[in-house]
Amino acid sequence: MTDRAGSERDLYLDVLSILEAADTTEPWRRVLAGLVSQTGAESAYVELHPESSAGERVWTLFHGCSPGDRECIRAAQDVPWVVLCVPLAGGAAGALYLEGRPAGGAFPPEAVQTVENVARFLNTTLRGRTLAGPENTEDPTLPFRRRLRVDAFAGHSHALARVFEQVELAAARDDTVLIRGPLATGKTELARVIHEHSARREGPFVEVDFLVIPGEFIDEVLFASSPRPLSRAHEKGKAAEAEGGTLFLDDIAEVPLYAQGILLRLLEPRGAKPNRRVIAATDANLEELVAEGQFRKDLFDRLSGFTLHLPSLAERREDIRDLVDSLLGALAEKRALPQLRPSRGLYEFCEASDWPGNVRQLRSELEAALLRASREGTAFIEPRHLADGPRVREVSRTSFYEETRRFQRDLLRRELDASDWNVSEVARRLDLTRSNLYNLIQALELARP
Repeated sequence: MTDRAGSERDLYLDVLSILEAADTTEPWRRVLAGLVSQTGAESAYVELHPESSAGERVWTLFHGCSPGDRECIRAAQDVPWVVLCVPLAGGAAGALYLEGRPAGGAFPPEAVQTVENVARFLNTTLRGRTLAGPENTEDPTLPFRRRLRVDAFAGHSHALARVFEQVELAAARDDTVLIRGPLATGKTELARVIHEHSARREGPFVEVDFLVIPGEFIDEVLFASSPRPLSRAHEKGKAAEAEGGTLFLDDIAEVPLYAQGILLRLLEPRGAKPNRRVIAATDANLEELVAEGQFRKDLFDRLSGFTLHLPSLAERREDIRDLVDSLLGALAEKRALPQLRPSRGLYEFCEASDWPGNVRQLRSELEAALLRASREGTAFIEPRHLADGPRVREVSRTSFYEETRRFQRDLLRRELDASDWNVSEVARRLDLTRSNLYNLIQALELARP
């Protein structure tokens, strides 16, 4: 079967899956993604008008851009956009819209034929059914995306919508924020979003990562104060650099106990109150560290006035398809590679898999798969492209557990060897705490050669 034939097959299977789904949002997303891939369009959306709505548009779904971005995208482009509109059931049920900038100023006849065939197929198979999904299928993140610049966070889950809701609340305040969540979930990016939508958006955003700062240097880094003759005391400390803006303290749990009083001095200064806001982040269980005497209770209380939790990928599996699309698109652009379409099998594999390394691990796997598929010259990325050889991995938890351990072992061995086993440097690169990295080295039975 040719790549194009396989693509068309998947497209019509996605159309058929609309019939089987109670919530039709995901099948519709796949249909729109398939139309974009088949026709060379840059975006697509569907408007649906069930009979009970008396012609009023009641359900809309976009692929390729959000509704709020469409006019901005058009205004930023010098090349005129072409619109292809094909009605569903004579227009009474709704319409499919595709937008793009095709060569020659028009969509080619085969692209038009594909959209018309899909529309005709929908009219036949869905006659007598309500085309739209349940009332709760509207993307819950959409209202927040219209107000927040959160394009770095792909997905449409309720878990992600709750994060965006907390971001709006945090941005409206000016007190300390603590962002908690597993590694590689986007804590730094989220801190930037809060800053960019706060009253301090015109001020600086200054980052301090305690994973790479030894405890004896923390006072110097924050306040440029050190008795050592070769210190950089003449330079401004990070606290002063953040004046008028936001000071982001990453990996806060990595600060050793003897240096945590310095952070209290930062958060509870004597004299005039500084004009800066503090956002801290951690993937550690601070309550457990407090109970073990490794983290000061007064510091924990001072940090956790407003706490925001970022979920792991395991907590928002329904976002994984969107993440796969978003990551592959960005990787293809970065690597100057063709935009290859993920196969149905790849989506299912990624959704069925656990990603202990969260977005970073998913991105790493997809980048390798994109490179392999591009070398083959195929139009689709399959699950086999995620493996180290030509074999196809079975989508099962047992095999994925084995593959995950293999991935972790190979990744850590490669990074450790490249850094001459500098554990602090590798922990920083992989966004791990040193204690987590030591635990992984032991669990994966790695040893320095």
